[in-house]
Amino acid sequence: MKGCWRRLWGSKYRANLEYADKVGYTLNAVSHMRSSGAWVRKRDRERRANEIRLERAMKSLDDHIEITPGICSGKPRIAGHRITVAHIAIWHERMGKCADEIATEYDLTLADVYAALAYYFDHREEIDQSIQESEEFVKAFRQQTFSKLAEKLQSGEN
Repeated sequence: MKGCWRRLWGSKYRANLEYADKVGYTLNAVSHMRSSGAWVRKRDRERRANEIRLERAMKSLDDHIEITPGICSGKPRIAGHRITVAHIAIWHERMGKCADEIATEYDLTLADVYAALAYYFDHREEIDQSIQESEEFVKAFRQQTFSKLAEKLQSGEN
C-alpha cells in the first residue's frame, strides 16, 4: 500500500509542478505544500524584490545627497561638502567635465558625483530654474556694483 501512495503522490506532485510552471506560480516548499498546499505567486515575489532594490537605491542616493536648511541656502548638496548638485550639473553639462575629472579635482568619490547627477536628472527643472535665478542675481549685482579695476583701466591710471 505504501508504494502505491508514493506513486500517487509523485504523479500529483509532478502535475502540480507542471501547473505551477504553466500559470506562473512556484512551490513555496515541498514540505509546506504537502501540509497546506500553499502557493506563492512569482510575480508577487518579483514585485517585492523590485521594491527592495528601489528602497536600497533610494537609501544609497540619500547617503550621498543632503538638503540642510542654512547650508548652501537649503539647496541639495553632496553630503559632507558644500558642493551643490547645481555645481556638479554645471561642471558636467555646461563645462563638459566628465565624472572622473570632477571627482578628482574636488576630492569626491565617483559615487558622490553620479548620485548628484542622478539627483539632477530627477529634478532637472527646479535645479535649472535655481541656476537661472542665480545667474540673474549675479548679473543684476554686477550692474549695481562697479569694479575699481575696471575704473582704473578706463581712466588709464597705473
